[in-house]
Amino acid sequence: MVNLLSNLSEYQKLIFPIHPRTRKNLERCGLLALIRSNVILTDPVGYIDFITLIKNAILILTDSGGFQEE
Repeated sequence: MVNLLSNLSEYQKLIFPIHPRTRKNLERCGLLALIRSNVILTDPVGYIDFITLIKNAILILTDSGGFQEE
């Protein structure tokens, strides 16, 4: 997943609202440092911000079952 994000970010800036547990696991495994600067890591976003991100997205990658509900 880190490689995919890094490769995609060569062509387009990415916004990655990252769950604190995911951030911690990436840090623990030394993977957070591999994410390129064109990937913007944010804290989880609220509903309105999430809908805005979806509306303006070119591509959405998720492992969240909640995304389909939105």
